[in-house]
Amino acid sequence: MKSLILALTLLGLFMTNTVQAAVQAAVQAAVQAEGEAELIVLAAPQAGDPYYEEVADQIFDFHITYAQLIMAAGDDVLILTDELAYSDYADKLGPDHVAIAPMEDIWARDYGLSNAATPVRFRNTAA
Repeated sequence: MKSLILALTLLGLFMTNTVQAAVQAAVQAAVQAEGEAELIVLAAPQAGDPYYEEVADQIFDFHITYAQLIMAAGDDVLILTDELAYSDYADKLGPDHVAIAPMEDIWARDYGLSNAATPVRFRNTAA
């Protein structure tokens, strides 16, 4: 859990205050509820994003299935979404696992650490 908190603290440099508050609350809940449970944070595409429009339903289905597996394994999950998709996610997972904190993109690996205990530096290059 310490490595997760470190990663989220470092990632906090790139988050808005709303997202930071939502993630901090989820971390605190995970620590209290599970002791050593990991918190997995997923970002949903914003409603109407033309890049993800054709696969938005598939991403939603994946997020729900993945979140249910995470929780079944004893860890916690928080899905960051916009106001339009919040109720869909909250209906499936409960409001404790969803936060209204829209992200510009769903690929957190592009700006976050992959493993805070032994960080890996990604080098992004054109394909």
